[in-house]
Amino acid sequence: MHYEDEMDKCPREYAPYRSTLDECDRALAAKELHENEDTRDVSIALVREFIAKHPQIVRCRTDPVFLLRFLRYRKFNVADACATLEGGMTFLMRMRTLYGEEVNTFHPNVQRMLDLDAIVPLGFDRKRRMVILVRVGAMDPKDTTALLQMRLGALVINTCLEYERTQVHGTVWIVDCSGMTMAHVGAWGLSEFHRTNEELRNSVDCSILPTTYGGEQSLKQATDNFRNMFETQTKWFKLEEQFYMDLSVSAPGTSGRSARHSQRNEFPGEESMVGSFRKLTVD
Repeated sequence: MHYEDEMDKCPREYAPYRSTLDECDRALAAKELHENEDTRDVSIALVREFIAKHPQIVRCRTDPVFLLRFLRYRKFNVADACATLEGGMTFLMRMRTLYGEEVNTFHPNVQRMLDLDAIVPLGFDRKRRMVILVRVGAMDPKDTTALLQMRLGALVINTCLEYERTQVHGTVWIVDCSGMTMAHVGAWGLSEFHRTNEELRNSVDCSILPTTYGGEQSLKQATDNFRNMFETQTKWFKLEEQFYMDLSVSAPGTSGRSARHSQRNEFPGEESMVGSFRKLTVD
C-alpha cells in the first residue's frame, strides 16, 4: 500500500492505483458500480483535479483507495462523488469547530471506546460483505456521549473502507439490542430484525459470528482482528488528521459571498467542476 508522508492536495506526482481486488470482485464492481479500467482511471484523475482546484480545500488525501470510496459509493458518477467528498470534509471541519480535539481518532476518549468492544468487525462473509457487530448494551449512556458513539462508528467503518473489498461488496450490520435502555433509544436504526439466535445464524455465516451468538469465533478473536486492522491503517488515520478546508473562503458558485451566509447547492459550483462529467454520469 502506498503512503504519502505529507498531505498535499496537488502533489507533483500522484500515487498509482494498485488493485487488491480479485476477478470476482472486479466483475461485481463492473456490474453494480459501472467500474472498469477506463472509468476508474479517468474518474480518479477528475476527482484529483476537483480537489486541486477547489478554493476551500487546503489539505486532502489524493491516493486512489481513498478517492475510490466516493466513486464507488456514487457508482462512478463523478459529480456526485465530488459533492460527497466536499460535504464530508465540510462536516468534519464543522465538527472540529464545535467539539475540538475530541473528534480526532487518537483522542483518549475515542480510543477508550475501543476497549468496550461495542462495535466490532467480524470479518467477510461468504458474499464477501464485511459483517459488523454493534453491542448497544456495551455502551453506558452515562459515560459514552452520542459524539463518542458516532466517532467509534466512524473509526470502525473508515478502517473497513481502507479495504477495497468493503467498498465493492458493502457491509452487513448486526445490532444486538440486549441491555438497551431508554437512554439508548434513537441511537441506532434497524432495517432488519432477527428475534432469535437461530434466525441470526440462518442469515449470517456462523464462521464469523461470535460464540455468544452461536458462531465459531470468540468475541476476543474478532476484537483482536479488528485491532490489527486498525493498526495496519493507523498511518492513514494520522494523515487524515491533517485534512483542512478553509470555510472562510468563498465556496464554489457563491460569486464572492461569504461561505457561511451563502446558499449552497447540493453539488459544487462550476468554478471547481472540472472535465466533462456527462460521459461518466451513468445513473
